[in-house]
Amino acid sequence: MVRGERLYSSSDLAILNELGLPCWFTDLTPTSQRFLWANHAALDEVFKMSFEKMMGLDLKKGATESTTRMRKLVWQTVQAKKQSYKAPMTIYPDGHPMSIYVRYEPCQIVLPATHPDAGQQRVVIFASLISKSEDGSDGDGQNRYWKAQNELLKSSHVMSTMFDMSAGSDRLECAQVQSIMAEDYYMKLGYGPASCNDSDSQMKTLRLADFFDTCIFDDAGTKASILAQIRSMQIDSKAIQFTCRKLPVEGDDIPWHAISIIAAQNPLSSKYPFAIVANEYDVTRERAMKDILARSEKAKDDLKDFLSAASHELRTP
Repeated sequence: MVRGERLYSSSDLAILNELGLPCWFTDLTPTSQRFLWANHAALDEVFKMSFEKMMGLDLKKGATESTTRMRKLVWQTVQAKKQSYKAPMTIYPDGHPMSIYVRYEPCQIVLPATHPDAGQQRVVIFASLISKSEDGSDGDGQNRYWKAQNELLKSSHVMSTMFDMSAGSDRLECAQVQSIMAEDYYMKLGYGPASCNDSDSQMKTLRLADFFDTCIFDDAGTKASILAQIRSMQIDSKAIQFTCRKLPVEGDDIPWHAISIIAAQNPLSSKYPFAIVANEYDVTRERAMKDILARSEKAKDDLKDFLSAASHELRTP
């Protein structure tokens, strides 16, 4: 059965109250971002509020830029493309931070009476809790510091992608984690978010070779040389830096990216600890400014040469 194909009514959802697993439904379309329904476990253990209060929340109100980007990514993946998605997030029930890891699935329902479009059919998001932490650490020993770093990465405008580079790993050269900006760019090129790269994902996994296929070089030799250098990196290797054009998305102009490849420890695996992080910085505007300045300088030099020649001609009888 295709995900999101079967239709459920509000009465069908009541059976989920029998589950101890917190789960809820949301609609994250650009025009409507709200909760649609939640079971007792979600209300009591995660959101810690009444059903009426939760259904009355306006999710767009007070949302940060990084939260807005994340919701857009979830909407595109789950509601628009009907794919599963997993991601960490931080919520603040009763004003206290709680880190949760959530799985999102598409589900077609008849919109409930609490929705402005009540009675209409729509593919919405079914969310279920994978894990949570209220004391600053989770089952993998991740502490507040790493969670803060994760939040910082989500808010960054740098496109960051970590690839597993440990010999023997079954995820060799696969993307392991990405910043929101990187996920958004590569999703538009047809690659699934790194958090979806598991056996049940229907989306393409971004591999190191795919990463370089999105880079545009003047000759194939440059690409092959840089890729060979990266594959020979060790944990103590110096960063590899280069600038190239990238494939455009959604009708945009061809962008220029300054890319830095850094050797790193893989925080997701103790068995396969070696990874690389590709940080991409959009330098399209800077290069355009340099081109304008270069043309301006050339025009000034040409004018100077012309005036010098003209002055010489005028002085020569």
